[in-house]
Amino acid sequence: MIFDYQPDSAFGEAYLAWQVEPGASARGSPRDVIEELGERFLVVILTHDLEGGEGQGERRFVGPPHLVKHASDVMWSRGRGSER
Repeated sequence: MIFDYQPDSAFGEAYLAWQVEPGASARGSPRDVIEELGERFLVVILTHDLEGGEGQGERRFVGPPHLVKHASDVMWSRGRGSER
C-alpha cells in the first residue's frame, strides 16, 4: 500500500491508499492503518486496472459516514456530468 495525504482533494481532506497488490488493504498493517485513519478522515482505497488498462480499477471509501456520503455524492455528480 502507498498512502498519500491530500489536504485539498476533490473529496476534501483525504488519504489516498493505493493498493499495489490485490487484497493488500484487507491484510495486516495496511488494514490497521486504514481503520485508524478512517476513524477521523476519508480514506480512498484505489486499485489499478487489473486488466492492464491505463484507467483506475476500483475505488472504495472508508471513514466517518458523513465523509463517505459526501465522497459518494461527488462521484455520482461527476459521473452524471461526464455523460452529458
